[in-house]
Amino acid sequence: MSNSKILRKLEKTVREIMIEDPVTRGDDDILYVRVLKKAGIEINNITAETYIMNYRRLKLPTIESVGRCRRRVQAKDETLKPTPEIELKRRKTEQSYYYYSIGK
Repeated sequence: MSNSKILRKLEKTVREIMIEDPVTRGDDDILYVRVLKKAGIEINNITAETYIMNYRRLKLPTIESVGRCRRRVQAKDETLKPTPEIELKRRKTEQSYYYYSIGK
């Protein structure tokens, strides 16, 4: 399966989860756990080391990919946006990373 097909499938999964569970619209960590559960991975049953050493072999998405899919879904569907407070917090965090990247 091509990378773009994998990402489209992941985007569909992310969208379904965000519709079912509104808290995932504003928290990528919770969203990621829900994605793993939907993939049949019970995160409570594995150590962090086991997960990190095996996620590629298991063909699991990265948290970054899930976050990118969330942003894409939210750009397409305004009804799946997080609360205004979370959006403000994200903008402030983005600004911090920007200043960090330019050395300020």
